[in-house]
Amino acid sequence: MIQSINPYNAEVLFQRPPLTISETASIIEQCRTASESWQHQSIRERSAVIKRIGELLRHEKSMLSQLMSREMGKLIHESIAEIEKCAHLCDYYAENSESLLQDDLLQTRFSKAVIRYQPLGVIMGIMPWNFPFWQVIRFAVPVLISGNTIVLKHASNVSLCSLALEQLFSRAYPDGAIFKSLLIRGKDTEQVLREGYVNGVSVTGSEQTGRSVGEAAGASIIKQVYELGGNDAFIVFEDVDLEYVAKAAVKSRLINCGQSCISAKRFMIQNSVYDEFLDIYKSELKQFTFGNPLHTESNLAPLATPAFADALTSTIKKACAHGAETLNPFHREGAFIAPNLLLNVDERNPVYDEELFGPIGMVHRFNRTDDAINLANHSRFGLSASVWTMDIKRADYVANAIKSGSVFINMYPQSDAAVPFGGIKCSGYGREMGRDGLLEFTNKKAIIIP
Repeated sequence: MIQSINPYNAEVLFQRPPLTISETASIIEQCRTASESWQHQSIRERSAVIKRIGELLRHEKSMLSQLMSREMGKLIHESIAEIEKCAHLCDYYAENSESLLQDDLLQTRFSKAVIRYQPLGVIMGIMPWNFPFWQVIRFAVPVLISGNTIVLKHASNVSLCSLALEQLFSRAYPDGAIFKSLLIRGKDTEQVLREGYVNGVSVTGSEQTGRSVGEAAGASIIKQVYELGGNDAFIVFEDVDLEYVAKAAVKSRLINCGQSCISAKRFMIQNSVYDEFLDIYKSELKQFTFGNPLHTESNLAPLATPAFADALTSTIKKACAHGAETLNPFHREGAFIAPNLLLNVDERNPVYDEELFGPIGMVHRFNRTDDAINLANHSRFGLSASVWTMDIKRADYVANAIKSGSVFINMYPQSDAAVPFGGIKCSGYGREMGRDGLLEFTNKKAIIIP
């Protein structure tokens, strides 16, 4: 049974039997039929549809943000901001795609050589629950505007968000199935990929999800893009305004109750300011209290499901059983977990390189610049990082040495429609957003005239 449950009060919001493979194949075929006409629309015509999506998001912002907060527990002000960010991305691509998708003229020995960007067909998006609108919109909009159509396999605990997204795209473009939601089981998703029902797949999710999808998609040799989470380093040197930076650290760690791939998770603090940093961080945590996500005064949400809270609790206990300590006494109520830091986690600890998905961070200390770089790179993940120092030459040196998809200097990581986003190592490969995201699911066809 496909089911979503409000993590704040355990209300069952939605349940339905999953689609059968036959029903799934029929929906994908609708998208394939729609792609024949959609890809022949001009870029300007497709951009107008995307512009309309942005308008609908703004018009329905109140309803959609409340739905998001009820279904996965996000604080209502964060849900509102997520819808606004989605609308902004629609504006960016509607305004810029015509120029971004123009043929590229190459300088060669031929009289003319161009690269033309043509759609691949039907693309599957396998998307997570933590940003149920943003993760989908940032994938779907560039994929659609480049001429493809989409089937969405969303996380089952945000099925109502998935269906709401389908309705938005249907209202913006009623002439064909350019975007459809598939309420299916994980094993059926793998069958869809293995048997070549679609022409490409983009995955945002866990490392294990990426491995499973990669194995299935590899059987049919289709295009794949992966964003598989991160364990981002937040490096603090002694020359900064420590109170400002420590408050930024708390804010970064607690975005979306810590359930964000690019939030700071591993704090690396120079020895001379380590204790003071912890004092400020600890003081900042006092303001956070459990509350109803739909109330505007609430500042700490539950985790998206009690099962996720169970998993994080287990990880914390495992870390402490192997020598770690917590900054504050551990506290949990249902799906709520109080913000905290793990201290004294060395590389022998089994959770040393685990991604802590919730309001818990991990803190390390360092002496020299190269020590900080080594700590940051001692991870199988490589999504993003931030470096905090007034020495710009040092900041550039560290940013260049860190093995990740992006590095932010004197700001915590955040995504922007114009900037390509993605990682390396076990954080995945490929890019979303920017021109790179627009071109990921295109055939880059070379056309040559002698």
